[in-house]
Amino acid sequence: MADNSFAGTDVTYSDGQANRVKPPDEIFAVGFKPPVKNPDGSVSKGDPLAANHLNFILNDLYARIAELEAK
Repeated sequence: MADNSFAGTDVTYSDGQANRVKPPDEIFAVGFKPPVKNPDGSVSKGDPLAANHLNFILNDLYARIAELEAK
């Protein structure tokens, strides 16, 4: 297996989900929100890190790195 790609194969699972899905624009703008401790001591959950969003990001990074290395 080559290390120059990540999630390079398109897969659609039995429930219709794709293995790579672009995260929403607001996540691209500010990133994934971590759990946050509120002033009252409670903790607000952070954003879920969906596998298909992570696969999209890593696939894009690997492709960009491969493009730079090819230059």
